[in-house]
Amino acid sequence: LLVVSAALAATGWGILLAAASSNAGQVSVLGMALTLIFGIMGGSFFSVASIGPLADWAGRITPNRWALDGFTALAAGEGLAGVVVPVAALLIMAGVLFTAAAIIFRRRQGALLIG
Repeated sequence: LLVVSAALAATGWGILLAAASSNAGQVSVLGMALTLIFGIMGGSFFSVASIGPLADWAGRITPNRWALDGFTALAAGEGLAGVVVPVAALLIMAGVLFTAAAIIFRRRQGALLIG
């Protein structure tokens, strides 16, 4: 459940990036940059909490952070109760991102049909 929700949230970011980009090269470059930035902000490389509360809070926009919280809870033996909040956050993130991407795609499609 945790892996699927993390994959959905990460895919949501990817689709939003694709929707907002103007060509495949832009998606590739921005995608690699976003992956690295999210890895850093989400605590995949080091504990962001040690930097300060603002960095810790900013990491919450990344799927990395929520997935890491969930995997840490599982490793601590918390079971399903420990992953409820991270899974819910990841699924909400995925829903918001997929919706935003769909809106952008629809607007771009409408602009192409008009122009």
